[in-house]
Amino acid sequence: LNSTFGDEAPSKTTIYRWYTEFNRGRSSLSEEFREDRPKSVVVPENIDAVRELILQDRHVTYREIEASLGISGTSIHSIL
Repeated sequence: LNSTFGDEAPSKTTIYRWYTEFNRGRSSLSEEFREDRPKSVVVPENIDAVRELILQDRHVTYREIEASLGISGTSIHSIL
């Protein structure tokens, strides 16, 4: 898994938990993925806030946006 997924690979603990769940009769993990997914910060309020910061200063950096809005560089990249 690590060679295919790298840092995105599930941990041994997670795989063991999945194995146990399937042995108990569970047929899908789709509900688990929905419940465990983090809330998205790419929402209209943050999109507007990023846009406003860029309009105020065309040279604003990712770090400055991160510090100002408290969202990750990855989220900023998704917004842009």
